[in-house]
Amino acid sequence: MGFFQRVLDGDAFNIIIRKAVAATASILSPLGMGSLLVGVIVWILLFRRLLPTLTTEFTTLHMVAVAALAVAILGTALNDGGITIWYTLTSAFTVTVAALWIDRSSHPNVTQRAAPQGGPDLRPELRRDSAN
Repeated sequence: MGFFQRVLDGDAFNIIIRKAVAATASILSPLGMGSLLVGVIVWILLFRRLLPTLTTEFTTLHMVAVAALAVAILGTALNDGGITIWYTLTSAFTVTVAALWIDRSSHPNVTQRAAPQGGPDLRPELRRDSAN
């Protein structure tokens, strides 16, 4: 019997309880508690160390980080996948921010200039016709 048929037959409460128990069990497992602890430390480091150094170049990065953290928390709490939402989103966002930070750190002398509104981007490192 499929999920929707069970909901239509009035079995929705039992399905919700079963999924909530499974999600809670995933959070309370050793892997779940470990990834929760590591994830909290990672998010603190992201917000205190990496994001402040990148927000001058990526002005919306802080807002995106807040949204990603909200999705990680709410997704973990509300989805039957439980802790998988937390560690998947945390690791994906961490890899993204780390890549931005490494790229910025490996090119410290490159001046980042925004393209003129509606005009071409004149940064030499991005021009296709430059002979680098």
